[in-house]
Order: sequence, then structure tokens, then C-alpha cells
Amino acid sequence: MRTKNFKNFMAMIFERCGTAKGLLPVKDTNGTTYYVGPSSPGAQFPYSVTTTLQTSVSSAGFCVGSGSTAPTEDDYNLANQITSGLSASIVTNVYLDDDGNPAVDYDLMITNTGSAPVTIAEIGYKQTLYTTNANGGTSFGGHTCLLDRTVLSEPVTIEAGAYAVIRYTMKTTIS
Repeated sequence: MRTKNFKNFMAMIFERCGTAKGLLPVKDTNGTTYYVGPSSPGAQFPYSVTTTLQTSVSSAGFCVGSGSTAPTEDDYNLANQITSGLSASIVTNVYLDDDGNPAVDYDLMITNTGSAPVTIAEIGYKQTLYTTNANGGTSFGGHTCLLDRTVLSEPVTIEAGAYAVIRYTMKTTIS
């Protein structure tokens, strides 16, 4: 489910201009509220995107967890992120679906490098957004924010030393 973070950030893209002023609220991975504005330097999302698997709860990229609570647009982190014992290689495929909607498939080949089985029930997409700590503020910095959280319809268990491929698809519907 796309989060309010995603919706507020995307709303500001349309307002893109040379003025940096924090306007719409987003929450970082700790739940702290910041404000995203209509201007962003080239070093922040969407100009710079992290597409690696992360085990740190405050790092940008893909993350996986064992939480199974239903996603909401108010989510700012996974319910229970897995923070060790995993590595991944990721293959990206960008395309138009049969209805002409732009989509991207991320195939995450996740390897369990630990000594016990790991069950993955949720996946998230975090990026660093250029934000300020006050509404109307002009002193900006980068903060990692959850943009999407998806609970898998069937959890995936990976035995120690084994791997599994999880396809994570993001799509925009156009009219």
C-alpha cells in the first residue's frame, strides 16, 4: 500500500520550483514528522534511488520483515523488519502492462545467510526524501521514509543457506 509519505511527496513534485519550503508532512522510519517541499537537490529521491536490500531499519532501499498486520497509508516502517542474516541480488524490469500502464518488477533473489529458517511476510520500499523539520521551514536535510509497504499473500520461508525469489511490482495506473 502506498503510504501518505508517498502521496505527499508526489503532490510536491507537481509544485516543483526553485523555492525550498517544507509544506506537506512525512514521517521518517522512526515516526518523526518532517515536511517535504517543492524543491529537491539532485542527490535525493527521485533523482537518486536506492534499490538494494537493506537490513538497517533506517536505510533507504528494499526491506523485508515478518510482520503480517494489514498495511495502512499511515505506516512509516515495516511491522517487524528482519535486520540480519539476509543478502540479495535484484533484477529490474521496466515495462508497460497490457493496458499501457507503466510498471516495474523488482525480482529480489534473497539468500538466507543465517543458520535458521527465515520467514518473510512483508516487503517495503524506503527512500531518502529532502525534508525540513518545520512546516514552512527552509533548512533541509535527507531523511529516510517508507513509501510502500506490502504484506505478501503467502509468506515465504527460506531455509538456512537457501534462497528464494520474491517479485515486487510497482505500477501506476493512468487513464
